[in-house]
Amino acid sequence: MQLPSKIRPCRQATNGFTLIELLAVTVVLGVLSAVAVPVLANNIERARVAATASEMKSFADGIYTYALLTGAYPNDSHNAIPPGTEGYINDVAFLQDAPIGGRYNWEGTNSIYDYVGVALDNSPAPNNVLVMLDEALDDGNLTSGRFRNDGPSGRPTLIVEECGTGLAPAC
Repeated sequence: MQLPSKIRPCRQATNGFTLIELLAVTVVLGVLSAVAVPVLANNIERARVAATASEMKSFADGIYTYALLTGAYPNDSHNAIPPGTEGYINDVAFLQDAPIGGRYNWEGTNSIYDYVGVALDNSPAPNNVLVMLDEALDDGNLTSGRFRNDGPSGRPTLIVEECGTGLAPAC
């Protein structure tokens, strides 16, 4: 018997993917994302640390330049722009939260500290992030060098100058 010309036999579909192929691709993508996400998160944290280190260095350099030109460091300023340093530091960045959290704070000459420096006030950064910041700024040791987290303020601080030296003779 011959089929009418308008009726054609069923053909098996050749387009699309099988369930096994889709599952295999899903598993491969899952494994790749399980490896990539932690690496990406670590890179984001390193970028925040680098940005914070860059800003702290910039503030310290600007305030040091101010002190060279005026003969003295500005007075202590709690979460405010150090007096007289407008034009020497990026005021907008100084007043914003640091990339790793917390606010920038100037610990100046009329403070109780034995140094002048740029500190991070109320920073939620864990110790390992502060060590990364110390490695970017100094020696990687939070108890020594220019960047410390063991001073009397209890704040991680980039020391611009120790009291009794240079332009900070009597803090």
